[in-house]
Amino acid sequence: MVIFRSLLNFRFLYIIPILLIAFSCKKGEKNANEKPDTKVIPHVINLSGEGRLKSTVNMAWFGSDKDGYIDGFEFSLDNIEWVHTRKADSTFTFNISEGSDTADINFWVRAIDNKQERDPTPAYVRIPIKNTPPEVAFDEALSTKDTAFIVASFFWNASDQDGFDNLRDVELRLNNGSWYKIDKRKSNLSIVPDNPAGSGGMNAKVYFSPEGAEAESMDGLILGALNTVYIRSTDISGSQSEIDTLANLYFKPKSSDLIVIGGDRDFNSFYTQRISNVTTSFDYVDYTIDNGKWQPAFWATTFYLMISEYKKLCIFSDKNPYVNSSTGLSSLILESSARPVQDFTLNGGKVFAIGYFDNSKPLESTSPILGVYPIDSMASNTSGLSLQRSDTSLISQQTDYPDLGSNSFPLEFSPFYQSSDAVVLYNGDIYGTSYTGSKTVGVKKPAIKPNMVFISAALNKFDYDYKRVDSLFDQVLNKDFNW
Repeated sequence: MVIFRSLLNFRFLYIIPILLIAFSCKKGEKNANEKPDTKVIPHVINLSGEGRLKSTVNMAWFGSDKDGYIDGFEFSLDNIEWVHTRKADSTFTFNISEGSDTADINFWVRAIDNKQERDPTPAYVRIPIKNTPPEVAFDEALSTKDTAFIVASFFWNASDQDGFDNLRDVELRLNNGSWYKIDKRKSNLSIVPDNPAGSGGMNAKVYFSPEGAEAESMDGLILGALNTVYIRSTDISGSQSEIDTLANLYFKPKSSDLIVIGGDRDFNSFYTQRISNVTTSFDYVDYTIDNGKWQPAFWATTFYLMISEYKKLCIFSDKNPYVNSSTGLSSLILESSARPVQDFTLNGGKVFAIGYFDNSKPLESTSPILGVYPIDSMASNTSGLSLQRSDTSLISQQTDYPDLGSNSFPLEFSPFYQSSDAVVLYNGDIYGTSYTGSKTVGVKKPAIKPNMVFISAALNKFDYDYKRVDSLFDQVLNKDFNW
């Protein structure tokens, strides 16, 4: 296949000097039109071995006509099929036959005069070209690094100086496993161990999207150990790129049906202690370390595949946003995780989410939190509000849930209007009398066999009796979600 580009747009190409089109004609009239003449520069390319040109070449030509002017040109690679152009130069990308790393390209060009007469002896040049090996490298900014919590996602950039069509495929390998062929149009994949709760060597399921695994698994994974991941690309000539490597990737196995996501950088340990007090085991991922280092670049795939291996999810977050390594946009952890959380619940998962927001900057109406959690809208005019300092700062609206008290006047809560399918669990005892909006700060849905509980307050602030907070976690994780 031949690809044309403007001469002004190419870079790093072997450039054959471009000459101006020469025009000539004689005054007066002749009885018979004279045919035009064509030249290609240079008319001979004596290169061999490593001196051959790359497969992307810029060619130039010119024509002359004694009794008129040049109206255009035609070029051909076989002296049979011709392509018309009015340009005096073009950039060509030539394909090299599969299995070969060199080729000799025959190139003809002929001028056309103003009477549409063609040069009967087209200019010809043989173009010796050689294949350039393809290139591929992991995108380390987006790929899973250091530790994979059940799921690892890999991103890469593949290219070929001879043109993308010259690239055949990309291959990935885990440790000493087999090379896994990947369509060259793909630029990322995720893998999940066949048995996430196991250990040692095993196959891994391959995902190009969260919708479903590929039919063919990837072998070579070692769960509960350090892994090395390799990538290479191959072009149609069989030439391969240098191998790029991601080393020392630890694959952490699953140990519980409960996954806990830490998103409150100052009080993660408070929440994990509460959960430890009421459960026998849970898996924990801290998404606040190193300013969000462990957060996935693409939540919709990596995060969903991880939580989908569990039955229950507990996620807590403060009001601090994090910059996504893929989009460069800032968002709250509850926002980034919202769509995967929704898919998780639709597929049978149960979610206990805890988080408050910056009341001076209300959530945008487009925030995914409002469409996923049982929130219709956030209450307005809440900046500066605090809860009463008492043993009932949060007042239970259901008999199975304890009142929560505080020894201070908590500011870390965000009242909202619940969705129509939600049951109110807690109202805030708001300090002062001027506020007239919603006092709801806790809900569940649905009423029977709930699969989602949401509390919009920092539970570490309810220090009147932390055993009550433990009781809340016990009610949600062990009773509400026990179905």
